[in-house]
Amino acid sequence: MEHLAWQRTVEQHREAVLCMVPPPAVVRRALDEALGLVLAVGATAPADLPGTRASAMDGFAVRHADLVQGGTLPVTLDVPAGARPGEGPGPGSAARIMTGAPVPTGADTVVAVEYTDIPRGPVPLPHQVRIHRVPPLGDAIRAAGSDVAAGSVVVAAGSVLDATAISALAATGHAEVSVRPAPRVRVVSTGAELRSPGQPLAAGQLHDSNSFLMAALARSLGHQVDRVSLQHDDAEALTAELPRLLHGTDILVFSGGASAGAFEVVRQALGGRGIGFGHVAMQPGKPQGLGVLDGVPVFCLPGNPVACAVSFLAFVRPWLDAAAGRGGQQHRVQLGQELGGKPGRTRFVGAVLREGRGVPAAARQSHQVTRLAGLDGFLVVPAERESVAAGEELGWLPLP
Repeated sequence: MEHLAWQRTVEQHREAVLCMVPPPAVVRRALDEALGLVLAVGATAPADLPGTRASAMDGFAVRHADLVQGGTLPVTLDVPAGARPGEGPGPGSAARIMTGAPVPTGADTVVAVEYTDIPRGPVPLPHQVRIHRVPPLGDAIRAAGSDVAAGSVVVAAGSVLDATAISALAATGHAEVSVRPAPRVRVVSTGAELRSPGQPLAAGQLHDSNSFLMAALARSLGHQVDRVSLQHDDAEALTAELPRLLHGTDILVFSGGASAGAFEVVRQALGGRGIGFGHVAMQPGKPQGLGVLDGVPVFCLPGNPVACAVSFLAFVRPWLDAAAGRGGQQHRVQLGQELGGKPGRTRFVGAVLREGRGVPAAARQSHQVTRLAGLDGFLVVPAERESVAAGEELGWLPLP
């Protein structure tokens, strides 16, 4: 089969990418394993939280009618956090109560310990407490269900489970949740010129950075990643390795070997297997490959590091987000200074954020990997624009 050639815009290529997203899957996960995943089924509160009236602070539970400025009340019982709701205090008396403890049935107000002559800390139960300041009726009492009422939604379907959502689910008794699983990612860099970091370099050789770049990007998005470095340009060897590379992953991402040169190992090995190669009207990142092999989506990105980073953010990330159930959020940012260039291709310009505006970094070329450090993302300049004035809004590809 011949290589499938095409010419696409960025939008057309992204649409082709999203057509490869599999049907949504739902799995059950323990809370400890759910961080960063998308909730597939909304979680509701099975009961009121708190389940009973509770004290909002350390102090004394009393009947408000018994309070007198500067008066004293006998203390007849202690109510620690975790105690069962009970009766008391009786008329004309007080109960020492801890934050979060259930307010006894007979009390209607909690007097903060700061309003009394009893110091904080583990002191013996006093015989009486002097009230220096009378709070309003009902003060410092949390009503049952004041956090969340039974049957209310705690975390909505489609929410990304961050630390605060995990906490809310735990507080309402959810040990497991139904989530969209995060796709497993395998990234592969190719090239006979590559050597692993730490190895000495001969003339013409480079340390492999793209596999680390792609792996770090995928991990920062919450995915399990397997990183592979193929330090050769042997199409037959790559063909023999394909079953191993396709096994146990949900997406396979190559960098390098996708252009039209004489030693483009990825294109030579995959072009006859239904993976299409062509050009996307973008700078950097023009040569791209895309398709499905043995049920696994395959992305073939350029080998130049900046082009690899842009391509990952522009195409691989949308697939990962959609497959994981995350919405396709479109980011925009105001341009911090005038930006010029040649129209005809969508341009991705490295930039930093200053006071909320995207400021283009110094001019760079797609091989300058160290220039990626310190960027906040890439400004997206439409293909038809020659120049953009400061203050105009542009698309924004944030670095995670």
